[in-house]
Amino acid sequence: MKKEVIAKKQLQKKLVLGLKVPKEQGRKFQKRLTKRLSPLFPRKVS
Repeated sequence: MKKEVIAKKQLQKKLVLGLKVPKEQGRKFQKRLTKRLSPLFPRKVS
């Protein structure tokens, strides 16, 4: 459980960072994140 919570917090931080990054880079970044973390959550990030 703790690992999942930590992973979610890290994902949120990364998503916030992704918003600050220029859009194209941000999209690539989010795609990479969703691929890596899709087992952890349902598809919320689009």
